[in-house]
Amino acid sequence: MTSLILSETDTPKVSVHPLVVLTVLDAYMRRGTGLNRVIGTLLGTKTANLIEVTSCYCVPHQETAEGEIAFDEDYNTKMLSLKKAMAQGEEIVGWFATTAENGQTVDYLTCFIHDYYGRLLDDTSIVHLVVDTACTDKKVAVTAYTGTALALGEETLASQFKAVPVTMTATATEKTACDVMIKSVVRGDETKEGSSNKLDDLDSLESSITRLLEMLDTNCDYVESVLAGRTPKDDSVGKEIFQALAAVPRMDPDVFGKMFNDRLQDMLMVVYLSNLTRTQLSIADKIAQCDDLVA
Repeated sequence: MTSLILSETDTPKVSVHPLVVLTVLDAYMRRGTGLNRVIGTLLGTKTANLIEVTSCYCVPHQETAEGEIAFDEDYNTKMLSLKKAMAQGEEIVGWFATTAENGQTVDYLTCFIHDYYGRLLDDTSIVHLVVDTACTDKKVAVTAYTGTALALGEETLASQFKAVPVTMTATATEKTACDVMIKSVVRGDETKEGSSNKLDDLDSLESSITRLLEMLDTNCDYVESVLAGRTPKDDSVGKEIFQALAAVPRMDPDVFGKMFNDRLQDMLMVVYLSNLTRTQLSIADKIAQCDDLVA
């Protein structure tokens, strides 16, 4: 199938949050035996021609050697009701799939699933998001398509999928989480065996403070350079610095020090209890395995 780009005036713009991609990748890693890909429902919001995908969930399915697909519609309906109960502002904006076994992003099965979501929403502007789990070009590419039916009279002959622009959008919380994960990989915390050594909370706090100090030094150097006349002033940069400083609450150093130490003790207690619980679960699992062997 050929993928085309729509004209600039009627092109829907798709914005995807990192959590969506991570959820798809996690579902792919946990997929059932014999499945080459996973599919699921995309949730988000629509504003004019902007489609923002904020969350998703996987829907069980089975593919046969004859090219048939069984899609669990009941599961999709139940999950949708639960999702709407948690986030009332979200609605179905489309569906996702990982690349097929041959690396294709769109194939004949895509038409059947796309038609199902089109009938479910009574909307032809739904989005089909494809996550490249084959890591073509050594990256996890994310592409989006809109589908239109090619008909002759009342008879549908084929479906045409057109590629639309995709951008990644992250909230402040998501940026922080992604930053921690990236630093974990860069520092080599991911071992070759596939198990991960989680970034220690204190190391994360130290890293954040160090980065904050570096940014303060950079801003101080810029301000001093502008005041000395070595760097031309930029009103937009000055406004950003002012807004950042205005967002910092004014607090007495002694009060801040006491609050920081109290929070630090609480964090250390949580870390200790978490490690203790993890150890107890590991011991219980070992005991259960021994009981199975004896039996």
